[in-house]
Amino acid sequence: MNGVSHFHNGRRLGRRASFVLLVYANVLMMATASAPSPIYPLYRERWGFSVTMLTVIFAVYVAGLLGALLTVGSLSDHLGRRPVLVTALLVAAASTAIFWAADGVGSLLIARVSR
Repeated sequence: MNGVSHFHNGRRLGRRASFVLLVYANVLMMATASAPSPIYPLYRERWGFSVTMLTVIFAVYVAGLLGALLTVGSLSDHLGRRPVLVTALLVAAASTAIFWAADGVGSLLIARVSR
């Protein structure tokens, strides 16, 4: 493709714009991954779970990340960069939606591991 990304309507996105878009997507994903952290103590007070469970909620992110790196880390080599990036953004959006609708520890664990 010679450094040019194609949109489905025929318009092209140049190298610089593609790079800016990818940087923005990366920053957005990293920010949304850490944004709920300050809210966890409030959830702990509201739902009455232990400090140990709070630690588990934090640790589950690392377990999910490690699992993803070990299992799907090379998936983009087989499927292509774009499909994997779009899927990752959709999973991140779904995880954020689960955080918004969280009603207990189970929801927090699911949302956190899918980050």
